[in-house]
Order: sequence, then structure tokens, then C-alpha cells
Amino acid sequence: MCFGGGGQAPDPVATAQAQSGINKDALITAAGLNQIKQTGPFGSVSYSGDIGSPDRTQTTTLSPELQKLLTGQTDASQSLTDLANQRLSGAPRTDFQLPQNPSTYGDTSWNTPLARGDASWNSPLQTSAATTSGNFVTSVGAAPLQYGFDSGGQAQRSLDFSGAPSLNTDFSGLAKQAQDANYASQTQYLDPQFDQSEQQMRSRLSAQGITQGSDAYNQEMANFDRSKQSAYSDARNQAVGQGNAQANALFGQNLAARQQGVGEATTQGNFANSALAQQFAQNQGQAGFYNAAQAQGFGQNMANAQLNNQAQNDAFGQNVTNVGLNNAALSQNFAQGMDLSRFNNQALGQQFQQGMQIGDYNNQLYNNNLQNQILGRNQNINEAMAYLSGTPISGQQYPTYQPISQSTAAQGSPDAVGLAGSNYNAQQQARAAILGSIFGAVGKIGGAAMGA
Repeated sequence: MCFGGGGQAPDPVATAQAQSGINKDALITAAGLNQIKQTGPFGSVSYSGDIGSPDRTQTTTLSPELQKLLTGQTDASQSLTDLANQRLSGAPRTDFQLPQNPSTYGDTSWNTPLARGDASWNSPLQTSAATTSGNFVTSVGAAPLQYGFDSGGQAQRSLDFSGAPSLNTDFSGLAKQAQDANYASQTQYLDPQFDQSEQQMRSRLSAQGITQGSDAYNQEMANFDRSKQSAYSDARNQAVGQGNAQANALFGQNLAARQQGVGEATTQGNFANSALAQQFAQNQGQAGFYNAAQAQGFGQNMANAQLNNQAQNDAFGQNVTNVGLNNAALSQNFAQGMDLSRFNNQALGQQFQQGMQIGDYNNQLYNNNLQNQILGRNQNINEAMAYLSGTPISGQQYPTYQPISQSTAAQGSPDAVGLAGSNYNAQQQARAAILGSIFGAVGKIGGAAMGA
């Protein structure tokens, strides 16, 4: 039984050829997109021939200025190479030989031993001088000094003020008496004055019809009493002030009398102490005069001793001078011997230096001859190497072009092989589904028949 066509499988050769054609077209398209002509200040880039053909060519053309510069540099390099070949043709082909003239390093006969001095010149120096036969005075006798004297008595350290009047500080009774007397003296005129004023005020009020006991009467009487009390109060205060002033005057008089007595007693004590101080000064002056005489005698003894010691020093100094003169003569003799040795050594050194200079001169001549030969041998070679090492202008800039991003169109071209395979697989899956449904239906019918 045939259930229809199951789908024809794609031809792999045809599919591969179709895919190859698609890929080729994609590559040709991408190459056409990537090969873009470029033009810049240093030159240009162009393409010729069919894309994908063997004669497809990329051509880089320099600007006229750069082309001229490149041609000149090439010509200059060729000229330098020709000059180097010419110089190498004249270079020596034999081995180099040192000159036969040997170098002179000096004659050892010039190096005569130097003189180091004659021991006979170095006579021993005199290191001590004889002292005189006299003796130095090392002590001077002195008379005892006076260390104390009579002070003349004891100074008065206290004063007797018993003869001075006593100081009274309580004058309250006298002040009270003075205050009462002053108050009485002032009020003896106020009493009749206010009595008369009161009688006149009462008559005036009665004449005005103001009766005793009325408000107006009482007010007038109250005003009168206040003025009366004020007057008596002022009199009392004035009496107190005057009484205190009199008490202060009495205290001042008593104090002055007291101070007069104290001053007299103090003056007497000072006079006694002044006399005692004068006596003390006189005794002290006598002791000082005695000690000054002792000091003068001691000074004279010291002067005599110093004169003696100075004479001893003078004699010793003369001996030292003589010793120094002798040592100076020995030193001068030694110095003259050393000068002779140095002069001899200087002459030997000068002779040695002259010999060394002659040797150096000979060596210089030899070195000059050697350098001239080396220079003549190497000159052609050095010039040839200089020609060969000649290079174009350093740092010359050549044209550069920005790279063009390459197209990936070939990678995105249709996949013919994949499409054919996918189509074939879809057809096979559809065919399997149809067969599965047919065989399922047949199975159900057969089962029903068997059950019947």
C-alpha cells in the first residue's frame, strides 16, 4: 500500500552549488564596498580590474612633491654606495705592522738617592739654665693688728616720758556744759519772742472771728507750734556743734602739751646717743691708725722681699738668654745643613725631571708616528663606512591612509544548505504525523471488530 509521496530529499550537490554561488556574490559585493578609492595630501589609492578576478589591482600614487623627494633620496643613496666602493678600492690589503722605533722610558742612572742630612749638624740643644746662688724670700714678718676697741658705753634704747603731761581723751562733761551754755544763750531771746508772737496771733484770730477750738484756729496753732519747734531745734543743733568744737579745741591743746614733753625727752635721748657715737668713732679711728701703721711696715718689708726676688729673676733670665743664644746657633747650623741637602736634592730632582721629559718627548714622537700610520690606513675605510651609513632625511613622513572597516556581508548571506535541510526535515515530520493518524484509526477499527 502506498500512502503518497514522502517528500523528495534535496540534492546535496545542487544545494552546495547554490550556496557557493550565494557566498561568491556576497563576497564580491563586500569587496566592492570595502575597496573605496582614497585621496589625501600625501597621495591617493585606486583600484582597477574586475572584483574577484586575478587582474584586480590596488595602486598607491604619491603626490608630486613626495615622489620627487623619494626619487632624490634613492639617487643620493646610490651615489653614496658608489663613493664607498671607490674608497674601498684604495684600502690596504696587507696586515698592519707596528713601527720599529722602540719607546724610551727614562734612564735609571738619573734617579740618584737623595741626601737626608748629616747627623753632625744635629747637635744636642741645651735644655736647662743655671739658677743664681741667692735664695728667694718666701715670707715677710708682720706685727699683730688691733681687732677691737672700746665702744665708749651703751646706747640709750628707751625714753622716759613721765615728765610729759598726761593725754586726756574724755571731754564729754566739758562738751555738755558748753552745749547747755550755748543753748541757754540762744533760747533767752526765743522765749519772749514766741510769747509775744503767740499773743498777737490769738488777738488776730479773735478779731477775725475765728473761735478757739475751730479747725481754722487749730490749724493756725499747729503751724505756730511747728515753726516754734523748728527754731528751738536749730538752736539745739547749733549749741551741740559749738560744744563739740570747744571740746576738740581743749583736746588739741592737751595733745600739743603732751607732744612737747615727748619731744623734749626724745631730744635728750638722741643727744646722749650722738655723744656715744662720736666717742665710738674716735676709738675706731685710733684703732685704724694703728692698723695702718702696721700695714705700712708690712708693705715696706714686702717691697724689700720683692726687690730681692726680682734680682734673682733677672739673673736667671740672663742665663736663659745665654742658653737660648747657644741653641739658636745650633739651630741655625742645622738649618744651613738642611738647606744644603734640599739644594742638592732639588738639583737631582731637576736632572731626573729633565730625563723624564726627554723620554716623554721620544714617546710622543713615537705615538705621533703610530697615529699617522693608523690614520692613513683607516681613512679610506672610515670614509667608505660613512658613505654606506648615509640615510635619507631623518623622520621623513610617508603617506598613511585610514583603514576602511571591512563589510561582513558574506557572513550574512542566505544559508541554502540549511534551508534545504530544514525544508526536508519539515516534510518528513509532516509525513510521520499523517502515517501516525492513519495507523491509529486502523487500530481502533480492528479492535472494535474483534470485540464484536
